[in-house]
Amino acid sequence: MSEYLSKRPCGRPEGLPKTGGRHKGTLNKTTQAKAQALAQALIAAAIMPEQLAELTPLAVMQKVMRGRFKVGDHMGVRRGRDRCTLLPRQIGKR
Repeated sequence: MSEYLSKRPCGRPEGLPKTGGRHKGTLNKTTQAKAQALAQALIAAAIMPEQLAELTPLAVMQKVMRGRFKVGDHMGVRRGRDRCTLLPRQIGKR
């Protein structure tokens, strides 16, 4: 009896279609939430997705600081200012 159980194939037989569950390529809830948050942030910052690749880290930090200043988060602006440092390769890209 134990020989029969050890040689018996487990799981779904080969060729039988998948039933139930998520379809292949479907995003999970966390990934969907991240994508939605990114889209909302781009809309709020008035950035087109095509422009995103062209932004330097300095430009991103400036946009964040301006957005925080606009809504009155002055402590956030100060923290951003303290973290913002110019790298040698970014000095000419103002």
